[in-house]
This record gives sequence, C-alpha cells and structure tokens, in this order.
Amino acid sequence: MSDPIRAASADDQRAWIKAVADNRDRTAFARLFEHFGPRVKAYLMHSGCDGDTAEEVVQEAMLMVWRRAETFDPAQASVATWVFTIARNKRIDGLRRIRRPELDPNDPALVPAQETAADDVVAMGQNADVLRAAMAKLPAEQVEMLRMAFFEDKPHSQIAAETDIPLGTVKSRLRLAMGRLRKEVKRVGMMAMHVPTEEVLLEYAAGTLAEAPSLMVATHLALCPESRSRVGEMEAVGGAMLEEIAPSDLAADSLDSLFARLDEPEPARSQPRHEAVSAPELPQPLRDYLGCDLDGIEWKRRGMGVSTAELPISVDGGHSFLLKVEAGRAMPQHTHEGEEWVMVLKGAFDDETGHYARGDIAVSDSTVEHQPVAAPDEDCVCLVFTDGPLKLTGPFGRFLNPFVKI
Repeated sequence: MSDPIRAASADDQRAWIKAVADNRDRTAFARLFEHFGPRVKAYLMHSGCDGDTAEEVVQEAMLMVWRRAETFDPAQASVATWVFTIARNKRIDGLRRIRRPELDPNDPALVPAQETAADDVVAMGQNADVLRAAMAKLPAEQVEMLRMAFFEDKPHSQIAAETDIPLGTVKSRLRLAMGRLRKEVKRVGMMAMHVPTEEVLLEYAAGTLAEAPSLMVATHLALCPESRSRVGEMEAVGGAMLEEIAPSDLAADSLDSLFARLDEPEPARSQPRHEAVSAPELPQPLRDYLGCDLDGIEWKRRGMGVSTAELPISVDGGHSFLLKVEAGRAMPQHTHEGEEWVMVLKGAFDDETGHYARGDIAVSDSTVEHQPVAAPDEDCVCLVFTDGPLKLTGPFGRFLNPFVKI
C-alpha cells in the first residue's frame, strides 16, 4: 500500500498552497491538512506534547497555514519547511516556556538578501527531495542527533547527558551532519567572520535556544542575510524530517473541527508597545522588547564614557542589557567569569580579537582578556548578555572589581 503522505509531490504542495492563497480553496486545504496534519502531530508528540495538546497545536498551526497562505514564498522555502517552522513556533507558544523572538519579514530594518533567481525557485522545490535522500546516507548517530535536536526539543547539553556522549562530540556530529547535507544541495559557502556559531544557529532553528541568546540571534538575523540563509537551511532539514516522520492518527473529527473555524475572524494581533518607525535603527525583535527605538532609550551613565540600559530578560547568573560607549572611548580592560555575547547595533569597536561593525557578534569568555575601543566617528551601541560577571584586569582593575556593576 502506498504512503499517501509521500504520494504528494513538492509540486502538489505548492499548487495546494497557491489555490488556498488565491481562491481560498477548501479542497486544496483539505489536501494540505491530510498531508501534514498527521506528521505535525507526530512531531509534536516527539517534542513532549501529550495527544490532546498535540491535536490542539495541529489545529492552530494548520489554521495559520490557511490564514497566511499568501505569505508563502517558494523562493525561500519548501512547503514542508514552512509548515515545520509554523508548527515549531506554535509549539513554543503553546508551552510558553520561553519568549522566542521572531523576525517580521516586513520590518523596515531588515537588511534585504539578494534577489532570488528564477532557477533557484525551482531548485528550492527539488532540494527537499535531495535533503531526504541525503539524510538516508548519514550515519545513524548523526541522524539520531538531528532527531533529538529538532523533534524532541532538547538542547545540546541535554542530548549529551541522555546519550552519555561528550558535549563536544554531540556538537561535532551535528556540525558534520549539517555540513554533509549542505554539500548535497550544493549550498556550501564561507561564513562571515563575526556571526553565531553553527551550533547556536542550529539551536535557534530547532527552537531550543534560551531567551537572551535567542533575542540576540533574532536581532542579528535581521542584519545579516547570510546568517538568515543558514538558519533557512537548518529549518529545511526540519521540513525534510517532517516528511520522513511516521504519522500519528488524528482525531476522527479533526478536519471537520478545523473547517468550522476557517471563517472565524482572525484575532487581532497584539500591537507593539512602540509606535511604527519608518526607518528604525533597531530591528523589530529588539524594539518589541524595549518598547521603543534607539532614540527612546533611557540610559544610565556608568562613568568613563559608558552608559547602560537593562533589558527585561532573566539570565541565570548574569543579565542582558544595552551598552553605549562614547565615540573614541575605551572600555576598561577586562575578562569574564562566564560568557559574554556582544552584538553591535550602531557604530563599531575594535579589540584584540578584531573589528566589529553593525550586526557583528563577539563572544568572549575567561580565556579572553580585552579592551574594546569605540570607533572615533560615532558612539558604539551594543546588545550584550552575560552568564557571569565581568572581571576587570590591568593595574587597578582588581581594586575596582567590587564596585563594577556592568
């Protein structure tokens, strides 16, 4: 007996989405539901949802497919990848474990990617099949790592603990798997120097990255088309795995229940606390947290040309904040008792590790001792989060450490 899920080709799926977008075609939507609903439920149950919760999230995810069909762009993703991304975000919303910052594709601060060529649109549809074939060639241990990361809602540290495999080996297997899959679809490219690591982007794509780094990654993605492309590749793996997962049976009245909701008015979207800005300096994920753009920040002076503004994010053992260093001024020489992530929002700075401009991310730990210096032409504003205190070094640093609050 043939598998009805696999019987639907990528062309079929795109045609169904187009029919829904153009004509609100309920027959086409039923085909989409029959194709993806059982797979989405299986994915949700692998992620830890019980059967009833999984049914509810399937309904919400597929209702979003109906309402947002016109936003689907075949140049950016396959239908399976798009549905996987919607289901992943609805799962996180339902569990309410973290606030996951998401990009608004219409945000005027979003740095555009290059125009997609027509032949790349065709290639995107073909890549889903190529990815599934490539996954079949991966070593079993790498497939298992991908499954746990994408479908069981497990961060890399938990995968290491449950499999009794060193964390470095888990990250290495995931990195190798992604590298092989990328090579198969011939999308290998050089990463820019100052971007999140492959592991961090993978955790963001899978929905397991904590709130503070997730906010930084989402803000970085708005400013870096290359990193957005890498996350898209990772989400495509999730879409390919969604096609491969064994489907779970839905409730007998699941489709009828969903059809009864299609004509409901869409709930009003929550409005951001800030007013619309035609040319914002801060990308939307960060503006939503702050409730304003950069000119509305209330800075607290810390001395030595340094000012800060706290963010409403709880970070165990550390905190998240905005940092402003006046043009040409230097931060005190320091190291860290944990990790410090810094992303430039405006201006630039230099330190012993290199030059960092808008959108770049610097990650430092106890092995790094540095003294960032703001570029001379304008103030440098950065988004920062730490999971441990800053530790001043240099001739007088040890005497000042008890008074340092940054």
